[in-house]
Amino acid sequence: MREFTREYRRVPFAAGARVYSSSYEQEGTIANLSLGGCFFTTSTPSRAGEYLHFSFYTSGMVLRGAGIVRHVLPESGMGIEFTDITRQFRAAISFLVSPRQ
Repeated sequence: MREFTREYRRVPFAAGARVYSSSYEQEGTIANLSLGGCFFTTSTPSRAGEYLHFSFYTSGMVLRGAGIVRHVLPESGMGIEFTDITRQFRAAISFLVSPRQ
């Protein structure tokens, strides 16, 4: 079995979110978050390889971005890798995943 090392540390997270593409729209919850992506919980995940847009609200901010579905857990959710993100989005995610004092 191949050992997998993540580039970014994931942190538990809870925020209502919406993902959508030309053929898919779903509301769910972001269960964990990192600088590289998130896990979106839903009973009807999209397919791996699909490009999506997403939005979620947390800490007084509305965050919007784009990503690609990298893995799917049937009836549980999907891992989304962030793509095409702005500096402001990256700064907000960095704040959200940073250890709190």
